[in-house]
Amino acid sequence: FILLKRGKVPVYKPADNIPRDEAQPQKMFGPVPEGSSVKVRLELVPAKNPHPKDDRIHVSAKSGLLMLSCRFTVEAGTYEGYSWRELWTMPVGSQPKEVEMTQGRMKSCTINHQKIRAIVEAAKGVNPSDNSAAARAARDIGSITKIDGMEFPATVKIDAGHEYNGRMYYNNEISYIVTPDRQKYKELMAGGEFINENGRTGNENQPAQQSGSYNDNAGFDDGSFAPVPSELEDTPF
Repeated sequence: FILLKRGKVPVYKPADNIPRDEAQPQKMFGPVPEGSSVKVRLELVPAKNPHPKDDRIHVSAKSGLLMLSCRFTVEAGTYEGYSWRELWTMPVGSQPKEVEMTQGRMKSCTINHQKIRAIVEAAKGVNPSDNSAAARAARDIGSITKIDGMEFPATVKIDAGHEYNGRMYYNNEISYIVTPDRQKYKELMAGGEFINENGRTGNENQPAQQSGSYNDNAGFDDGSFAPVPSELEDTPF
């Protein structure tokens, strides 16, 4: 708007030089409501406690487990540009031999191993049930860090939140990867979205704000280890 003055009374009129047809749709800050499906981009970013051989790998001070320092960014739709971070425990084969693999740690490594495989399949358009030579070759990415930069559809959830200065903050987490065998895969990869209007965000009673916290898999026992660099290059599948 342009402000015109007529005496002491301000009068407003639309500005003639605003190209109304170029206005972009309003974007939401996030988090994305739980149960929604969107296209995201994964980036490996510098970790809080970096591995000496690769600063995108986080070393847990509690357990000694190696974790991928991930940032996920919504690539299209209502929440385009919203991002959050997660620490994903690397597969068992990528963990140092000195780390004690308890049942809980094994489970965490296995779950994230399955997610990483699903990311590769979604990003490359490989059906999970396809065991052809071409599909196996597509899954063979050589190093787990090659997932850096991959884009894929995912359904998200809301984390447990954390308190800061008397206020609770919430972020998204990847619930599951939408692979090519899912009905909505093609639409999501093309930039579509499925927003759960009734999904919780954790911010129902306070203004939504983006947060960039880390979750270092609280609950693991303290431990120490000497990383084995060669294990960082294990093929995840």
